[in-house]
Amino acid sequence: MKDLKMVDPKILTISLNKEERELLLEELGCFISSLGDTKLKTSYMGLQNDISNGEVTYDNIQFLENLLELTLQSGHVRRQQSPQAEKSFQRIFYATPRGAAVKKTITETNKALSSLKGQELDTVSFAPRTPGSYRLVIDTKSCKIDLEITNQGLLVKSVEIGI
Repeated sequence: MKDLKMVDPKILTISLNKEERELLLEELGCFISSLGDTKLKTSYMGLQNDISNGEVTYDNIQFLENLLELTLQSGHVRRQQSPQAEKSFQRIFYATPRGAAVKKTITETNKALSSLKGQELDTVSFAPRTPGSYRLVIDTKSCKIDLEITNQGLLVKSVEIGI
């Protein structure tokens, strides 16, 4: 990936190198051919045009995010292309707004978990909340961390220190 340009919050572009363009175009071609909805196909063809030109524009970032999430979560890119292609797709994903939000959440979660360093765990419990949503509670003598895990990512619900 060449770079991520942010000039204005509403103007975001992601520049792609030749190898990334080739990998994305191969994956996107398979994806577009599987779509039945003509309007949706047209939207992804706009992304295809951006990728061919080497720069994904703000209007097509959400389609790029969707494609990357789908191919990474399903393991399709790794199976059909290579582990290197998968790593490339991960780098591109984390440069998107959705990927940056995931990275931020992980950083916040790791910060909360660092408060447990050196402490003896009293309880650790993992429980379902709703379909696709789980709660992880970690409790020590002086700290309690409550995390929610969903398909949208991690959320630090609370951190209680000195309890």
